[in-house]
Amino acid sequence: MAAKKEEKKPEEPGAPTPSKLPLITLILVGLNLPATGFVAFMALNPVVPPPPEPPPPGPADDPLAVWGPTVDLDTFVVNLNEPTSSRYLRARIQVELADEKASERFERLRPVLRNELLGYLSNLTVEQTLGAEAKETIRSDLMKGITDKVGEDQVKRLFFSEFVVQ
Repeated sequence: MAAKKEEKKPEEPGAPTPSKLPLITLILVGLNLPATGFVAFMALNPVVPPPPEPPPPGPADDPLAVWGPTVDLDTFVVNLNEPTSSRYLRARIQVELADEKASERFERLRPVLRNELLGYLSNLTVEQTLGAEAKETIRSDLMKGITDKVGEDQVKRLFFSEFVVQ
C-alpha cells in the first residue's frame, strides 16, 4: 500500500477561515474565573487586624480617682409655697467639689449655704418640683447659688440622693 499523502487543498479565496474568537473567549474565561474567585473570597473574608491591646488600668480608669471630695448637706425639709394646702419637700443634697481647698471653704460657708438653699427650696411650688426637667432646673439653680458663694470652678456636680414631695 502506498502511503497516501494528505494533500493540502489551497484555500479558496471566498472560503471562511476558522475563527479564533472561541479560543480567545476560552482563555479569558479561564483567567477570569480564578481572579473573580479570589476577589469574592477576599470580600467575604476581609483581613481584619486584631484589636489593639487595652492600656493597663491607671489612675484615670479608676472612677473614684476622678471624683473630687463630696460634701453632704444633710436633709432639707421645707414647706412648699402652696397657700391652699400644706405640702412639703424633703430633699437630701450632696455636692462634689473640685479639691480639698474647696471642701474647706465649703465647710466654713455651710451655715450660709444651708440658709440660701432653704430659702430657695421653700419658695418652690409643687408644680415646680414635679418631673425630671423640673429637678434639673432646681439642680442648676442650686449649683449657681452654691458656686456664687464657694467660687467659680469649685463645684463640680450636685446630687439629689432623696427628693420627695408630699
